[in-house]
Amino acid sequence: MPAGEAAARSNLLKIGEASRRTGVTLRTVRYYQSLGLLGEPVGAQSRVRMYPERVCHRIALIRDLRRLDVPLGRIRTLLAARHRAPSGAEGSAELARTLTEKLAEIEERLADYRAMHEGAHRGGPRLPPDLPPLPPGALDGGLRGVRSRPLR
Repeated sequence: MPAGEAAARSNLLKIGEASRRTGVTLRTVRYYQSLGLLGEPVGAQSRVRMYPERVCHRIALIRDLRRLDVPLGRIRTLLAARHRAPSGAEGSAELARTLTEKLAEIEERLADYRAMHEGAHRGGPRLPPDLPPLPPGALDGGLRGVRSRPLR
């Protein structure tokens, strides 16, 4: 194997290593790959998927945007815009706009939560009398595992 090829292969990661480094499951990495969000793995014809190390940055960005409920279609658009941009600053402008929009949404939701919290401390709002009671232990686990929509 020529020296240049050996050096290039040394910067490649197996899919499991990319998964471990980013804290994203193998299934999710494969899903992102199937959507075309990661680019083609090196040696795609072989059984082992190898990715350049920089794919970890892309996976982490996708992971973080999904935590903010940015739809995968929007993420695809953002990644394409960054790829086409002639400079890093121009490529980041669309991402900055998306994050600004998300921040405004989160601030609006936070204001709603605060209003509900204050109302609860003042004794309101009242629940309708015909609302069925929760089963015993329904609130023991808090909100862990409850999502408005599945994350990928």
